[in-house]
Amino acid sequence: MKFLKGFSGDAKVMYEQASQVANDAVSSIRTVASFCAESKVMDMYRKKCSGPEKQGVRSGLVSGAGFGFSFVALYCMTAFCFYIGAVLVQHDKATFQEVFKVFFSLTITAVGISQSSTLAPDTNKAKDSAASIFKILDSKPTIDSSSNAGETSETVTGDMELQHVCDLQLQIVKIPLCNSAIALL
Repeated sequence: MKFLKGFSGDAKVMYEQASQVANDAVSSIRTVASFCAESKVMDMYRKKCSGPEKQGVRSGLVSGAGFGFSFVALYCMTAFCFYIGAVLVQHDKATFQEVFKVFFSLTITAVGISQSSTLAPDTNKAKDSAASIFKILDSKPTIDSSSNAGETSETVTGDMELQHVCDLQLQIVKIPLCNSAIALL
């Protein structure tokens, strides 16, 4: 279970990097669109997601191998119990009922152990998620929303000047919107 923790921790960091790229692109979508950088942002996001994807495949293979090994152990335990039980019944060391009492107790124990190993990746993800949530809850915000300190402006006035601005959508259909500066005062 400890070796799977390393897999989920690395994947979490990689997913955080990929989501940071997506978050930055969405928050400045107008800038991305104005520079026609959608494909560049998507390529960057795909590159950031390729690491977690490979990590997820690796983690799935390790979990699958662990799951397979647990069932091999279960079936080997079953075969061993039947063999020993048959030998004990043959030599009159145990009765049929005693053999099956021991067999069922060992089988239920083996099933419990084998099933618990399949939940190891989910347990690690739950621990990582809980730690992340508690980190957010315990953090102190930089802005105190309950405070009345500071200035509040009633109105805001100012001048804005836009130069060399053209509408990207109209340029796509070959209709230039403007060729000169626009001044809004």
